Amino acid sequence: MGIAPLLAVVGLVVAAVLSLGLLSLSGSASAAPGTTPGPGATRTPTGPGPGQPTPNPSMVITPAPEQRAQVRGTMLFVRTGNIWSISGDKLTQLSDKGTDSWPAWAPDGARIYFTETRTVVAQSPWQGRDSKYTLIYPVIMSMAADGSDREEVQSGLYNLGGGANRRYFQQLLQADVSPDGKQFALVSDAPDPLTRDVTLSLMSTAGGKVTNLGVKDVSVLGHNDPDWSPDGKQIAFSYNGRNGTVGAPRVGIYTLATKKVRYVGPRGFANPSWSPDGKYVVGERTNGKGRDLAIVEVASGQEVNQLTRDGNSFSPVYSPDGTQIAYLRLNGQAIDLRIMTLEDDGSLKPALDKAITEDGSIDASSSPAWFFPPDLRPALPSPAASSARTESPVATTP
Repeated sequence: MGIAPLLAVVGLVVAAVLSLGLLSLSGSASAAPGTTPGPGATRTPTGPGPGQPTPNPSMVITPAPEQRAQVRGTMLFVRTGNIWSISGDKLTQLSDKGTDSWPAWAPDGARIYFTETRTVVAQSPWQGRDSKYTLIYPVIMSMAADGSDREEVQSGLYNLGGGANRRYFQQLLQADVSPDGKQFALVSDAPDPLTRDVTLSLMSTAGGKVTNLGVKDVSVLGHNDPDWSPDGKQIAFSYNGRNGTVGAPRVGIYTLATKKVRYVGPRGFANPSWSPDGKYVVGERTNGKGRDLAIVEVASGQEVNQLTRDGNSFSPVYSPDGTQIAYLRLNGQAIDLRIMTLEDDGSLKPALDKAITEDGSIDASSSPAWFFPPDLRPALPSPAASSARTESPVATTP
């Protein structure tokens, strides 16, 4: 791309805005109130919306107990750049630096991986000459499930050589942990951020080389939202397309064994999360004016149910037992976390919907992450069933 460090992520920001369908939101490039801008984006203060209280970093406002969702297992969410957990109705703040996003569980629940945003002033190349820039770059981190033992896994910052402070950075974003705990699926412009878009990639959970999977993209828009299938054989992700100035994303399913991609769901479907049996993905359905939740069957690629119709629901995550969906809802400029319980007759229709928070300060850029201990988990899909689902027609471009 050959662009300045501060502009290197503009394609990713545009992709996120287009694929998420966020329109007319004020503030920074990532624009959603209460969020931490993504690495590389210019930080612009975003205060609370009209009539909204200023968020207290150490206290979350919740509904009355009889109106509040009870969380089975433990759920992570991000609020004003800090990671919180909730189990039952107990809320715990796990980080307090105001720089954290995109939490993901290790498969055994012992550790949490996430992205920390850091800033450094460096000499970086642009249009054939070096200039001084403030680089806002990502670092993949891990910590114990109780928030202790915070440690670095991989920094996106690297030395260019030719001078002590000649530096640049790679995007290492939205890291999701494979079911065996060995790899991240993430979106990255490594190994050469000056020429690559931010697209689907793999990296060891111990850090090291980033492997770009070579999945085609619309130039500059790239990919988002990688999510491992329960059997670890496929990765669902958002392919960011557009129709004029309106986002027209698709959900892609990348099969590791064949290195091929097929696309499921309608145009405007994005941000997928697998059901624990691998049969469905829940995602966002956007028409350029708002977002709603919908479920798509992976084998057929067809939408089977639209769960919301308010135009303000996004970032859905299936519960590890498949009975509930956690998601974020926008109300004016306020964003809160909710849980939808599905009917128990297999119809995939909503039966109950309750809030977890109601202070409007959840970070829109980070989806919730859910962990169940072994005694609450359903059986994993069989290899035979998984193989049958990968034999659908293949497409290289949506």
